[in-house]
Amino acid sequence: MTKKVFLDANVIIRAGRSPGGPLIDRIVDLVNADFVAVVATDLTLIEVAKKHADNDFNVIKDVGRQHFRRLVRETLGVELPEIGKDKLRQRLDEKY
Repeated sequence: MTKKVFLDANVIIRAGRSPGGPLIDRIVDLVNADFVAVVATDLTLIEVAKKHADNDFNVIKDVGRQHFRRLVRETLGVELPEIGKDKLRQRLDEKY
């Protein structure tokens, strides 16, 4: 009989994104062998998605600043699209 296991959002987040890592690899092996089935709640999925969106936002949030886009254009010769932080946040939330 297949055992049902629940993974807390913090366990999944610590495993890294996609999620990945050795813990998730072992769980995938157990699922593929029909030893366990993973159960997740909507709240868990929302928490994981929010954490990844927050991490990405913190990495790229300066692209929402005109000064940052101007420096990139002047220094690298690359024109970044104009986007505000609110729109950037919205796109990341939609991504996850």
